[in-house]
Amino acid sequence: QERFHTSQFQFVRCKAEAQNNINQLLYIMKNFYTLNRLVLPAILFFAMACKKSSDNSKTTYEKILGSWTLTASVSTPAVIDYNNDGVKDADEYKYMPDCSKDDFYTFLNTGIFERNEGVSKCRSTDMQIEQAPWYLSTDEKTLVVGINQYTIVHLDDKQMVLSMADLFNGVAYTAVGTYKRK
Repeated sequence: QERFHTSQFQFVRCKAEAQNNINQLLYIMKNFYTLNRLVLPAILFFAMACKKSSDNSKTTYEKILGSWTLTASVSTPAVIDYNNDGVKDADEYKYMPDCSKDDFYTFLNTGIFERNEGVSKCRSTDMQIEQAPWYLSTDEKTLVVGINQYTIVHLDDKQMVLSMADLFNGVAYTAVGTYKRK
């Protein structure tokens, strides 16, 4: 009789502990659900907002610093017939030789601009690196490199789009270059 009573007591105690564990698990799951539904989205929102504001806090000067590669170059109106088909070509990048497409351009915080020939040179006598001074206009809308002035059309951490007005054989045109961060 006593053995049954002890056994029954242990069963009741085990059942109580199991119920307690289930209650704790339900409490954790309920709080986890609340965390997932309310707290985590709020944390993610503020994390994204903080990241976005830190990207926007970079100055134009800071965004320009570093190395860039040309990915597109278009002239409007087209002024050169690159493929000699009798039609002037607006897409200058398409007709650039590969030895020019691997060039990269670096804006140093010392006010020096470097044009690097990259892996392949078009002529063996070309200098590997050419330098010129660079600076921004006071309104940060114009980038001056050497004697050339470029209007900053678009600039972020990954892409820079510059335009420049020029003349070719007496024809005024605008060249737009698109660069990606190297």
